Amino acid sequence: MKLLFIPVIFFFVQCIATNERENVQQNWEFVYEHNSDGASLKGTKQELISAIDQGKKVRIGWIMGNGQESVKHYADVQFISVIDDEVFGQIETIIAQIPDFDKKAIRLEEKARWSFIASTSGTHDTFMYLANDHKPVGFREQSWGVKWFVK
Repeated sequence: MKLLFIPVIFFFVQCIATNERENVQQNWEFVYEHNSDGASLKGTKQELISAIDQGKKVRIGWIMGNGQESVKHYADVQFISVIDDEVFGQIETIIAQIPDFDKKAIRLEEKARWSFIASTSGTHDTFMYLANDHKPVGFREQSWGVKWFVK
């Protein structure tokens, strides 16, 4: 009976080791970063576009703040458009968030939903609406730097 458990244990150890190797291989890879004016800081747009053309998933990271304090955000891109050499990545709509810098906390604004399309040009289109009746609260064009990742 003890001999039967040895192959079973070996099998589970192999499964865990394989799963860990796959997780490492599935890490996000940084490919491009631009500033709020769209100027390249690291990587190239062509590398990003090439990864998109290969069907890779895209994630973005950006920093929003008030000049003195800031919040880093990361989100998976759900819809991608490319016009010439500009990339546009739309995130999934989320429940709006409000940072509380004094408490170092972020609270949900349950009545509002927010989304945006990031652009390698540095100018992004944001949209907020009320959740109960989908009434638009506002469209805003904003500029900030974005880091682009693929896997």
